Amino acid sequence: MTCAPASSYSGPDSATASVTGACRDAAGNTGSATASFKYDATTPSISIAAPTTTSYTLGQVVAASYTCSDGGSGAASCVGTVANGATIDTASAGAKTFTVSAADSAGNTSVASMSYAVSSVVYNFSGFLQPVDNLPTLNRVKAGSAVPIKFSLGGTSA
Repeated sequence: MTCAPASSYSGPDSATASVTGACRDAAGNTGSATASFKYDATTPSISIAAPTTTSYTLGQVVAASYTCSDGGSGAASCVGTVANGATIDTASAGAKTFTVSAADSAGNTSVASMSYAVSSVVYNFSGFLQPVDNLPTLNRVKAGSAVPIKFSLGGTSA
């Protein structure tokens, strides 16, 4: 009996991929078979909307927002450092990393991370003090006059 070499499939991704094989026996009889299957070698996509690469204040409430998608076999799991919509870690100051892991139904996986910082110093700027008025007032002075600018960064916390 002789058979064609083994068939293999390596892409592209397809919901209707197939391979065919054929054999011939000693009497000259031939036969073939086709196997159809879904093929997905593409990893899932991850999009992180929050947190962003920015600095948050100590104790600031920031809800995690992320999505996972897969155009092939479909997303099977999408797991972040905290659940989607839950509050990210801003309880302590310093550099932080938020991570999302995804898997599709074919077993392909991907990971995405977002770095952010939490600042321990909070300044409460409430505007300028006299002699300057805050917006929407337009402050007018004589050209060349010295104008003292006064403001407060009250309410600091560490």
